[in-house]
Amino acid sequence: MPAPKTSRTTPHHGQDQPRKAPIDRPLSVLGGRVTWTLTRAVRVNISPADQEHTGSPPGRGASGYSGIGAASGLPVHVAFEVTCRGTPDPTTWYVRDIKEIDRAVENAVIPLLTRQVSANRVDRLSATAILARCAREIDRELAGGVWSVRWRVTPYHSYEMTPSGQPATQDQAPAHADAGSASGFVVLRQRFDFAASHRLHNPALSDRENLARFGKCNNPAGHGHNYVVEPAVRVQLRNDHSTGFTFDDLDEITSRTIIRRFDHTHLNADTPEFSDRGGVLPTVENIARVCYDLLSPRIAERDHLASLVSITVWETDRTSSTYPG
Repeated sequence: MPAPKTSRTTPHHGQDQPRKAPIDRPLSVLGGRVTWTLTRAVRVNISPADQEHTGSPPGRGASGYSGIGAASGLPVHVAFEVTCRGTPDPTTWYVRDIKEIDRAVENAVIPLLTRQVSANRVDRLSATAILARCAREIDRELAGGVWSVRWRVTPYHSYEMTPSGQPATQDQAPAHADAGSASGFVVLRQRFDFAASHRLHNPALSDRENLARFGKCNNPAGHGHNYVVEPAVRVQLRNDHSTGFTFDDLDEITSRTIIRRFDHTHLNADTPEFSDRGGVLPTVENIARVCYDLLSPRIAERDHLASLVSITVWETDRTSSTYPG
C-alpha cells in the first residue's frame, strides 16, 4: 500500500511537550525551542498532450490520491515530498496548511516540468538542476520554513535537497567538501533487494534462552526474508548543479558490494560477516550496520565528494532499521 500523503512528527529539539497540551493555551507553554516537522507528499501527473489538445495547463486540479492532474496520453508521474519545520500556529495547530504546500508545488513544479518534458535534449536541465529550482521556488511560495524537498523520480530512486542546497545539519556534510563550490549538495537514494535466510541464535545464551528470546526466529533451519536496502548518499554538486557521482555509480557499487555478497545465501552459514564463528548476529540492525561499513569506503573511493550518509534495510514492509540513525 502507498504511504500516507502526510505525516507529522514531534518534537525535534528542546524541551519535552506536556502530556496534554490544550489547543487554546499559548504556544509559549510548550517552550520556544520545540520544533515539529510536517511532510506532505504531492503527486503530479504531467500530460503535455492535454495542453496541445485543450490549450489548458497540464496537470492542474485538486491534489487527489493519484496526483494533481489527469494521467492522459503518456503522462509523466512524479512525487515531491516537502518537509517543513517549525512550531505550530497557536490557532490551527498546523506547522503549515497542506493546501498551501499543494499550491506551492503546483505553482513551482508543474510549469517547469512541463517545459522540460517538451524540451529538446539540448535545452533539458539535469534532474538535480530541476530540483534545485523547485526547492527554491517552493520555499519562496511558502515564504520560508521548507526544511527539504525530496523528488521521487521513480518509486525506487529519489533526490533530496534543501532550498539553500546545503546539508540539513552541518555534521551531515561530506568530510572532503570543496569549499570553493557554492552549488550545494544533493542526497541520492536508490532501493535494492536481496533474498537471504538467517537464524537468530546468540552462542552466549543457552538453547532454552535463545528459544525464549528469539522464538520462531531461532529455528535451527533458519528462515528467509526479501530484504530491501536503501543507501542515502550525499553528493556535492558542481557549479552547473550536476553530480560526479550518479545513480549509475550507486547501482554498480551497491550491486557489487552488497547484493552479490548476500543474495541467495544463508547469512549465518555462508558469510563471514554473520558467521556463527566470529560474525555478528544477523538482526536487521546489524545487517544495516554491516552494509554501511562495507559500502561507505567503496563510495568514498569512487568520488571523494560523495559520502554515505546512512543505509536503511527493510526486513519486511513493517520492520526496518537505519544506520546510522
